[in-house]
Amino acid sequence: RDTWFDGPVDYASRPCDKLKLTQLYPHGSRHNIRCDIGAAAIVMEESSKHQHPLLFIPADVSYRLWFTGPYLDQLISEQIPNETQVVGKMMQSWLKYRTKTFSLPVDGTCPHDTVAVVEALYPELVCKYKRGWLLMHPELGHTVFIPDPVEGPHYIAYSIDPDLYLKFLGKGLIKGITEEDIKNYKLGKQYRS
Repeated sequence: RDTWFDGPVDYASRPCDKLKLTQLYPHGSRHNIRCDIGAAAIVMEESSKHQHPLLFIPADVSYRLWFTGPYLDQLISEQIPNETQVVGKMMQSWLKYRTKTFSLPVDGTCPHDTVAVVEALYPELVCKYKRGWLLMHPELGHTVFIPDPVEGPHYIAYSIDPDLYLKFLGKGLIKGITEEDIKNYKLGKQYRS
């Protein structure tokens, strides 16, 4: 269930002008917004004023990713290029830490931040978005998204192809990604096996 879009919102043309902000925060705060509410408010306000679109990838979407399997195994092995070994060693440390924290074996990780980097460099390469307004409570950081395909300055990811993205991430970490890979990926010619 996607908590960002569960139910219609009745609004005219400008949702911010029509709804009371105190009624709009049903889903709680988002971690990265809550960590620095002031900075998030500035970024969101400035993007709205200057019509710079912002892409947001909520945890509802990124939690669909679980990086494990052959690419991860290869990443933490010694049979990888030197420049990638540091990532593999960090991953080993992370998995040991998580195993100890949860007192259960952890064999993978959710790559929230890497999907944000890929989408910042190549928008809509792996995510699908809805346009609208992301509103935030100025003190608590609680957020709500109101779809507005005409005037909304924000784009919220609602879909990602986990298998496709994880193959892209795995190949990128082990072998690197070329511009030709990106072009082919956009055309759907690669990573679909």
